[in-house]
Amino acid sequence: MDSAYLVTRSGRSVRTRTVPLLGMLGGMIGLPAFGGLLLTVGALLEEPLLAVLGVLVGVASFALVTVAMWAALFKGLSKLRAAQGYLAQGDLLRAREHAQWPLAWVFRADQRTRAFYTLGQCAELAGDFADAAVLFQEAITSAPAFAVAKIRSRLVAHASSHLAFALAAAGRIDEAKGALTRAHLALRELMGPDGALSALFDDSGWGMGAASLNQTVRDMDGRDPRVFAVLAGAVLAYRANDPQAALDLVMRETHAAWSLLPHENALLARVGDASRAALAQGGAMRHQAMAAPEDPRIAGWVERALGA
Repeated sequence: MDSAYLVTRSGRSVRTRTVPLLGMLGGMIGLPAFGGLLLTVGALLEEPLLAVLGVLVGVASFALVTVAMWAALFKGLSKLRAAQGYLAQGDLLRAREHAQWPLAWVFRADQRTRAFYTLGQCAELAGDFADAAVLFQEAITSAPAFAVAKIRSRLVAHASSHLAFALAAAGRIDEAKGALTRAHLALRELMGPDGALSALFDDSGWGMGAASLNQTVRDMDGRDPRVFAVLAGAVLAYRANDPQAALDLVMRETHAAWSLLPHENALLARVGDASRAALAQGGAMRHQAMAAPEDPRIAGWVERALGA
């Protein structure tokens, strides 16, 4: 399944790295190769001007593409930061457009992973849970191979927790269970010791800014990944008609409420209330509308997440 969040307003799909790859290869290999061809032809024809032109084309094209790639890298990071700011303000349209830019123009896996994750958050907040599931899966799949183990585990824990939540909200219970299991495995990896080479290869402390692959991934989500795993587990238990498991999570993991956003807190509270009511009525989970919601938008999102 594709996602509408991966199509720009102009109709271009940004799911793959085809355009950034062609731009990089064309500039760093194609044009210098053309310059080499001019140099060869100039030498064979004994035309020094043609040979000099070939050298200039090769050197200039390689230099220009290198500069353009670095400029795109810095602009991509700026776009991602702006997207997260717009997301925090609830401006999903601008957040979506800014997060799509790195997918359209940047080849690096760290920025692509972060862009997919941000777009997933946009879809999640909009209540488009099927789209959110696609995007969070893309964030996991695109995780940079050279990220250090702990940062990669943190990324997987965050994205898998959101994926489990989105799948549960979309009614795909078995898939949600698998995603939540993967999140818990990643959380256990986070609790383990650092790898022997982690400090050596973790470039997030080198002051490299946009050039730091690990810092870009680390800044993807500043919250404790355990928090959303709790919410995902509670919603999954609710949707799987297991009120006791849902209530146990809500009651045991009270610390989660401190880091949840208002709409997430409302959802967790709603799961707790519905689970208590179901247990009091013999364990059968029945959906009940929220009573006198303070914010109709939050109420609507909660009802949608619970399959109303």
